[in-house]
Amino acid sequence: MARIDPPLVVRLPAALKERLRQEALDERRTLTGQVIHILEKTLPTETTKTGKAA
Repeated sequence: MARIDPPLVVRLPAALKERLRQEALDERRTLTGQVIHILEKTLPTETTKTGKAA
């Protein structure tokens, strides 16, 4: 089943793209999966006014 997530086009320096591609291969992820993994790991979770994760 196809995903319905909207696409995002990002321009990256070739060397950075290659580093991401190699990490993705090492971790057995797609390039997109690796980028998502890094962003989720790096960005803080959203919080509500009560301080709990949304």
